[in-house]
Amino acid sequence: MVNVQLNLKAGNVPTKLYIYTTSGNLVYQEQLNYMKQQLTLNTSTWASGTYQRSLETKNETLTGKLTITH
Repeated sequence: MVNVQLNLKAGNVPTKLYIYTTSGNLVYQEQLNYMKQQLTLNTSTWASGTYQRSLETKNETLTGKLTITH
């Protein structure tokens, strides 16, 4: 399990979270509630390594890295 802290400054704007492998395969997606500031993901079936994360609203996209170690 991994806890992901979200810093959503968009207010009441629909936000989507996407997580991709380094080769570009989508491994997770979720439509987020703007009130949700923390998300717990079960990553036990994911390979250890670095993943790309993308938070998208209609106005902006915030990207970053997520490292999973088991």
